[in-house]
Amino acid sequence: MKIFGKMMALAVTGAILLTGVSLQNWVPQMAELVAVADESEETYTYSDLTYAYLEDGTIEITDCDITETVFEVPSEIDGVTVTCIGDSAFSTQKTLVSVTLPDTITSIGGCAFMSCSSLEEIEIPNSVTYIDALAFFSTPWLLEKQAGDPLVIVNSNILVDAQTAAGEVIVPEEVTTISPYAFYFCHYVESVEI
Repeated sequence: MKIFGKMMALAVTGAILLTGVSLQNWVPQMAELVAVADESEETYTYSDLTYAYLEDGTIEITDCDITETVFEVPSEIDGVTVTCIGDSAFSTQKTLVSVTLPDTITSIGGCAFMSCSSLEEIEIPNSVTYIDALAFFSTPWLLEKQAGDPLVIVNSNILVDAQTAAGEVIVPEEVTTISPYAFYFCHYVESVEI
């Protein structure tokens, strides 16, 4: 069902691009579509987190119900390594101000932190090699990046999220792939250094 969720998000994004409709109006609906598509997988609960096992035996955080303002994602749950923040996992968490991800995380899913209206700080470890589309869309953290703080893309094979591009984007030589339309919605990009 993960594939269905990604296909649905891509279809909605494509329709928006073709029709010229404002992306801002579609953000909440897209997060709901992805979340509904993923409901059929077997999930478990750990504290305020919902998670699922991936095929490689590691854990993906799939949802949460957090009331804290500062949250640290665990590196393990019951002795199993947490490697992924799933699609829409933290989206619309209104109280979340700061998030720390462990260095076991390798990917951040589509819409993962989208519309976290209080999110001002997130520590993304160097272990992250993939950030999917709209992961930080409509967050204060992203808006700060767009206002001028450079965003440094640090890992190879990273999918550059169209919505995480800042006024200045620095792409180091380790990066081997930049996705098509990576900077399509980046109205604040003034320069890209490769």
